[in-house]
Amino acid sequence: MGRLGRYAEGLRLAQRGGLRILVVNPIAGGSLPAAHHCARALQALGHHVIPFASETFAPGMEFAKGFRYNQSRRALNNGLAQYLSQAVELRARETRPDMVLALAQAPLMAETMLRLEARGIPTAFWFVEDYRVLPYWRESAPAASWFFGIQKENFAAELAKIGVTRYSYLPTCAAPDIHRPVELTKAEREELGSPLSFVGAGYFNRQVFFKGLTDYPFKIWGSDWPLISPLSPWLQRRGARIDTETSVRIFNASAVNLNLHSSTTCDGVVPDGDFVNPRTFEIAACSAFQLVDRRRLLPELLADDEVETFSGLAEARDKIDRYLRDDEARCEIAERGRRRVLAEHTYERRMEELVATMVGEFPQVAERVRGRIALRDEFEADMGRHPGLAEILDRVPDRRWFGMGDVLGGIVTGEGKLSRAERLFLMLQNVEVLWEKIPE
Repeated sequence: MGRLGRYAEGLRLAQRGGLRILVVNPIAGGSLPAAHHCARALQALGHHVIPFASETFAPGMEFAKGFRYNQSRRALNNGLAQYLSQAVELRARETRPDMVLALAQAPLMAETMLRLEARGIPTAFWFVEDYRVLPYWRESAPAASWFFGIQKENFAAELAKIGVTRYSYLPTCAAPDIHRPVELTKAEREELGSPLSFVGAGYFNRQVFFKGLTDYPFKIWGSDWPLISPLSPWLQRRGARIDTETSVRIFNASAVNLNLHSSTTCDGVVPDGDFVNPRTFEIAACSAFQLVDRRRLLPELLADDEVETFSGLAEARDKIDRYLRDDEARCEIAERGRRRVLAEHTYERRMEELVATMVGEFPQVAERVRGRIALRDEFEADMGRHPGLAEILDRVPDRRWFGMGDVLGGIVTGEGKLSRAERLFLMLQNVEVLWEKIPE
């Protein structure tokens, strides 16, 4: 939050809640859970989330896999993305959000973002990927109203080369309602527990690095690992995909959680690695101990006494041996890491920063927020003139934003006499509005 000095007014307005935010989910992939975490965080901050559930079209991507040629598959997937991007624009025209939030891999084409901004609806694009590996940011970044990424100077310099200056660093994080300490049964500890464990996909560098750890009691969890390889005896559930809840239980059950950032080219630790993956914060949020490979941006996010690091196989082995012998040290480091993550590295903190940036950078958004806040304050100050209204609003889930459905859900009928305000709202639900033309 120290990065928000220039957005103090935007932060003040954003903290009042009440923004209408259209969240465009990816169709599939690792950033899909992150989109769900973002939506819950925005709701917890008092904003109205309008979900665009692209994942309901995931069977279309599965259908495309049945075609023989890559060209055919690409054509079908591109067509699906174009179709969904058009649907996002239609949804935005129908719902008139204050802003749109899209995460990496979301089906939001550059031309759609440009048309939305022309309509006064800015787009925030959070690129939670390594820019060196996935280069499609070259199309997305120039079209986004504001681009957010998990890397700093190097990425900013590359963006500047293509004329993009509207960029902010926004690192990954954890969802404490999901990533948390849990109680495990004896059976869970037996299956999921291990002195040393790893959860993740079988990238090339991991396949090479982990061969040097097979003399430990080691369990490897995750998909995309070769079923026939020197690591096969340590691979659990025959390389099945591990869901989030099971991952959390593995973190809790393991003495040492290994966290090695992925690479398709290196044969171990990435020597110039900069961004910090979500797993670092997720394991810490579980109050679980981890060994993570050194990353250039890690020290400003977690201190040396909040997470333990390694730069190569020899150092990793040394620290595995040391911490398997020292339960107390593991617990102390893990607990300090959890406290730091809960204080600074949650989706709520990241969304607070993102929304403050958008409100601060786009005057039309700030103007709409101010107007909505003023109307809400005036409405609440005048409640004395409307008997029963205060009681109705006391029952809505969040007074920073509520709609007709929230009000009606709080009205209890059939018990006692309805107030005038309750009768008016019940009458309004019977008003039928016929929508024909999409608003321009």
